Amino acid sequence: MDNQKKFLEYKDEILKALNEKMSKGEIKIQEKVTLVDGFFMHSFQDILQGIQLGGRTVPSIMLVGESGQIYFFALKTILPSVQI
Repeated sequence: MDNQKKFLEYKDEILKALNEKMSKGEIKIQEKVTLVDGFFMHSFQDILQGIQLGGRTVPSIMLVGESGQIYFFALKTILPSVQI
């Protein structure tokens, strides 16, 4: 896969993988959820103050449940073959 693809180019593949994992019980969410359109980048930094730009990140997807609960999943756990 091309790591320059936009979220919408992955969306159907992500939804299919999520549905498979939920039906197999690999993801246990007990409410209706909505996939947020876009990647969420969890960044790491070595200090608490401020925001460091650049550096290491974990590309993730986000689901929001009807209750308001937010669920994050590392993209590689949903699409293991994606090139990051």
